[in-house]
Amino acid sequence: MRIPDRWHTNPDSDALPACSWFSPIQFDVPTQFGGGTAVPGEVFIVVSVFEGGVGQIPEIPRTLSEEVPLGGRDGYRFEDRVNEEPPEYIYSYGAWLDANHLGRKIAAYTQTAPGRDYEMNRAVIDRMMASLELAEQ
Repeated sequence: MRIPDRWHTNPDSDALPACSWFSPIQFDVPTQFGGGTAVPGEVFIVVSVFEGGVGQIPEIPRTLSEEVPLGGRDGYRFEDRVNEEPPEYIYSYGAWLDANHLGRKIAAYTQTAPGRDYEMNRAVIDRMMASLELAEQ
């Protein structure tokens, strides 16, 4: 997965797998992560692998929904408007890694936030996901 040269990512740790968080700003990874711990504000893009179901909150308007290849798998790309005023969006990618829809999935997202260039972050995550290679397991 390609990221811009000056961007930072997290190392592998007990708290978080390597290359889960991405940012143009240096950031610290908490020693413990999970159970309600928030992603640091300096993190602009999050990538995770998880198991379980996926849903959508019906009241949130989806402004983009399309199927896209993701690391050689059938994937999807969504943009959801989570607030009207000021306009706030979440832009995400995902793919199933297992045949079972409750099995492992990969998901990546960026979102609008004060001080962030949402369009640049969308372009970065698009480039990251276009270069993603998923190994067979």
